[in-house]
Amino acid sequence: YEKTFKVEPGDYLRAQFGMVNGAVFGGFWSPLEPVAGVDSADCVGFGLTVEGNGVQPDKAYLTLKTESGAAYISKNLRDIFADTQWTDVIVKAEDVQVDPAYVKTNPQQAATLPAKPDFTKITRFDLSCVGSLQNAEAILQVKQFFVAVKQPAGAADQAAKLQTVLDFTKKKTLPVYGNAQTGPQKPGTIYTVAVCPTDP
Repeated sequence: YEKTFKVEPGDYLRAQFGMVNGAVFGGFWSPLEPVAGVDSADCVGFGLTVEGNGVQPDKAYLTLKTESGAAYISKNLRDIFADTQWTDVIVKAEDVQVDPAYVKTNPQQAATLPAKPDFTKITRFDLSCVGSLQNAEAILQVKQFFVAVKQPAGAADQAAKLQTVLDFTKKKTLPVYGNAQTGPQKPGTIYTVAVCPTDP
C-alpha cells in the first residue's frame, strides 16, 4: 500500500457497507472494458485507490470476472477499511484464486483455467463484505479502479504505472446488492423531544 497523495473533495465514490438493511452481506459492482495496449505479462495486478473510515467488516473480497466468464476472488481485504488515509491497494496475482463458487458450478471450465487471471481481460468486478453489517457502517471512499503495469527496465521510477479503468470524477453511484449503498451520504432520521418550559 502506498500513501503519497491527496484527493480533491468529491472526486470519489462513497460506498457504505452496513446499516442499510438487515442483511449480513453487501456489495457493489460494475462492468469494465478490457484494457487495450497493455501486455498481460506486464500487469502487476488490479487495484483501487481508497480511503476507509476505520471500521472493518469481518470479511471483504474483490471478485474479478474475465471475458470468458471465469471468476477469480481475492484474499480477505478487510484491512483496507482500517486505513483512513488515501491508499493505492494493488491486488496481485498471488492474492487471488479461482472462485470456489465458480468451480462448483462450472467444474469443466474451471479445470482448464489458469491459476491466475489475465488482468487485461477483466470485464466486471464486485467488491463485497460479510459480517455484522446490521450494527456498524464500514465505509470506503473510492477514487478509481486501475490495472497496475510495471515500468520498463531501466526506468527512473520503477513504481508501477496505474492505468485507470474506472474513475469517479463524474460517476457517483454503482449498482449494489444486500446491505450496501453507494453515493452521497443520506441523512438519518432526526428525533425531537418537546420540553415543557414550566412544571405542569
